[in-house]
Amino acid sequence: MKTIGIINEKGGVSKTTTTVNLAYGLAKKGLKVLVCDLDPQGNTTGTLLKLNDEIDLKTIDKINNAFKDTDGGIEAATNIIDEYTGASVFEKDISHVLLDHTVTKETVINVGDYINVTDEIFRNIFILPSTFNLSEVDLKLKQQGRFVEQKLKMALDHVRSEYDVALIDNSPYTNALTYNTLNACCNEGDLIIIPAKVDSYSIVGLSKTVHMMLDWLSVMPLGFDFKILLTMVNRNKIERSVVEMVKNLYKERCFSTTIRHQAKPITEASLNKDVLLAVSNSPVAQDYQMLVDEVIEKEFR
Repeated sequence: MKTIGIINEKGGVSKTTTTVNLAYGLAKKGLKVLVCDLDPQGNTTGTLLKLNDEIDLKTIDKINNAFKDTDGGIEAATNIIDEYTGASVFEKDISHVLLDHTVTKETVINVGDYINVTDEIFRNIFILPSTFNLSEVDLKLKQQGRFVEQKLKMALDHVRSEYDVALIDNSPYTNALTYNTLNACCNEGDLIIIPAKVDSYSIVGLSKTVHMMLDWLSVMPLGFDFKILLTMVNRNKIERSVVEMVKNLYKERCFSTTIRHQAKPITEASLNKDVLLAVSNSPVAQDYQMLVDEVIEKEFR
């Protein structure tokens, strides 16, 4: 099983969009994909499993009406929000995988079976889902003491023969979960993808992420390579120049593919909890297909 982590210390750089589209694209190529959602916000989980209703007036009315039937307290409001966001949907989630350092049948969800769609490609995608429980796991792992950063690797070792590739989405915060991702990418041929926008804040995030990885590799030699994926690129002279600069600096560490900025299809897919590659033939969807093709060509052969 090849392991691919998606990491950047800057938020808003399309980590989740990259994860779900890469999962779908690789599954479409016939690979059996295990998605590990290590972001407590659970956007990857929400998208693949369509946990939240589309945010429209009907949904707002549904939430307001549900609240009217309660005592009107803070706990009732919070419970309704939890129900809406899918925070308590699963009996077990990826936090149990980390704390128990094993993957069980109860923690793995087949995406196609869960959402019951006719698109058979989703049946090649499995997920270790995230919930808000994950926000407490960083501290709990540190309290366990030994092998804090090895828990995910230890869990995935039990299922390496069952999947072709594992994709690990991460939050923008560096903590024990981040280092679990790095250590899970332990074998030669494993890969860290760093999505980065071409603005000054994201370039700083890119630099910090690379420094973090190199510092970790200096004390924990691992087999992974890393590549930079430039995302949300506008077709103007300045951003094209930034793309050229980053590719000149990092050379073969950059994907040839860049992902353009195209707000409408991305926003529509996000609101509807759709995977762009499954529902759109827009230019940005075509960019993600090119990324899938490049990953297959360079990382699986």
